[in-house]
Order: sequence, then structure tokens, then C-alpha cells
Amino acid sequence: MEFVTEFIEEIKQKKSEISLMFKEDNVNEFEEKLRSRLEQHWFPLPAEKSLGMREFAVDGSMAYRSLVNGTDLFFARALLIGSNKLEKRKFRLEALRSLENADEIERFLRLLMSLLEVEIGRGEKRPLLTYQPLQLLS
Repeated sequence: MEFVTEFIEEIKQKKSEISLMFKEDNVNEFEEKLRSRLEQHWFPLPAEKSLGMREFAVDGSMAYRSLVNGTDLFFARALLIGSNKLEKRKFRLEALRSLENADEIERFLRLLMSLLEVEIGRGEKRPLLTYQPLQLLS
């Protein structure tokens, strides 16, 4: 709770400074040039009917936290956004013990996130992969 209180206080102190960032008239010269160039090179997506399929994009994120008792909590989520206001989310939490190697932790996180991205992209209702955590440790 301490973090939330500190965060709120920091926001209050910098309210006027931060609010300037969200005003329409706060656009610098670089942003204007960038906007102009993007508008020159922007092409609309083809009509959905002409493609014969729906367009979508998938992105994922991941994190982990180590607990005092040696347990690592792994969090992964994936978001799919597509045409016709399509939006899907998947979240997965895994708990493992005794992963000490940073490369193993990173690899496990990347695999977990990639798996969620594939599942959500394929429209899977159930996980493609399940496992018993003890099998990974033996």
C-alpha cells in the first residue's frame, strides 16, 4: 500500500506538468514532421471482404516474481485485437520452485508468453500444453 500512496503523491505534485503532455496543442516540431510524413505514407487497409479473412494482431507480455520461500511466480498474458472490434485476452499464472538460472527463467517466460500468443491467435479455448510442475524439477 505504501507504493500506491507514494505514487499518488508524486502524481499530485506533478499534476500540472503531466497534464501538459496530454493537451492537443502540446505538439513539438518533430511530432509535426513525423505526423506529416506518416500521413503521406499511410495507406488504408483493404476492405475485409476483398481479403477473405479477418485481420488481427497479437501481442504478449510477461513478468515473474521470486518469493522468499523459493517459489517463482510466472505471469504471462496475450492480447488479440482485430477487425470488427474483435478483442480477446488470455492470462496464465504458473508457480515453480528452484529455478535459479536466469537463462532458464527467461526461456520459461518467453515460452509461456509465446504459447499464449499462439493459443489466442488460433482461437484455442483450452491450453495447447499442460504439465505437472513436478515433472520439470525431476
